[in-house]
Amino acid sequence: MSPAKPLILVCVPLWPTPDDVLPFFKARLAGKDLPPQKPRHSVDVQDAKLPYEVRYYPTPNEAGEGNAPTKEEWERCQVLVCLQIPEPSRQRRYQTSVSCSSPLPVWDMSNRQLCMFRKLPQYPVFAHILTSCFAVDWEKSYRSIPDDSELIVCSASGIHVVPISEHVIATTMALYHNFPKFILSGAQDPPRWIKMPELGNGGFVKWYTTTDRHSLAEFYGAADVLVNSLPSTEETRGFVAEQAFRDMRDDAVFVNIGRGDTVDQDVMIQALEAGLKFSTGSGSDDGKPSDKGNLRISAASLDVTSPEPLPPTNKLWRLPNVLLTPHMSGGSELYWYRVTDLASINVRRVLKDGLGGLNAVRGRGED
Repeated sequence: MSPAKPLILVCVPLWPTPDDVLPFFKARLAGKDLPPQKPRHSVDVQDAKLPYEVRYYPTPNEAGEGNAPTKEEWERCQVLVCLQIPEPSRQRRYQTSVSCSSPLPVWDMSNRQLCMFRKLPQYPVFAHILTSCFAVDWEKSYRSIPDDSELIVCSASGIHVVPISEHVIATTMALYHNFPKFILSGAQDPPRWIKMPELGNGGFVKWYTTTDRHSLAEFYGAADVLVNSLPSTEETRGFVAEQAFRDMRDDAVFVNIGRGDTVDQDVMIQALEAGLKFSTGSGSDDGKPSDKGNLRISAASLDVTSPEPLPPTNKLWRLPNVLLTPHMSGGSELYWYRVTDLASINVRRVLKDGLGGLNAVRGRGED
């Protein structure tokens, strides 16, 4: 009897359907050279010829509904492709559909239930995990992994680069062309134009990092469009506060594709309201659009807010210089093709070639 193939569990809600993505994933695992997108032709890979066994389970929803791997599958699994570790508040709901004695990818310190990381010493076959995204606020879970474990945790860092960049450019241009105003007013009111900066022939995007307060203020003041991509950590919550908005130009556009709680939202609303009054000539002070030092900015594109979803009574919904999107800047129709493409590369690297994982955030990484 031939030995069992390495088992790969895919536990994510594949979109648009599993039948669209799984054949692509299997073809990449089989070594077929395909672009990281939906093939224009059908991809047919016979499971018998595949060097791995792939089983798919959509992530259970918040009510605990949906199938989940069996204990035997968890024990056999060598690679887990998952979206995220469920939040602590969802722990009990997930356990309604799966025995809590199995090594679930859950975290619950209050009940001290056995979770995947606590079971690792007993289930060493959990050698490799591939997550489609990695958030800094999951660090406590990852820190619980025993030091002597060979577990590799990889992220899908990089797959969002194209869609988020497109989102930033698209929403910024929409603000310059006054789309929110037209949408709110039905295009009946006189438009409020925002002065568009000269983009030139390229090279207008600058990345910046510093630990110096003075140079940070200079950076804020030089930007026509400021893009915030900060994660939510103890150090970054409320980082973009009143002084930051005062350091920005009065005609600056603020774009947030990071996390909502990294910004003092109430102060930002004040700055946006002041910018609206200034642009319509109803403000009490004089000044030029390039002025700094005032609590005033021209417009904002917000893919994230605090909280989410944003309450319907929040002022941001009604400001004509704000463009809100529902935390979707990283999404695209190619999202899961890019995830599974990267996952297939890591499967071959780790299981076949004995190398470290790409984008390893824990364990052996690139050699």
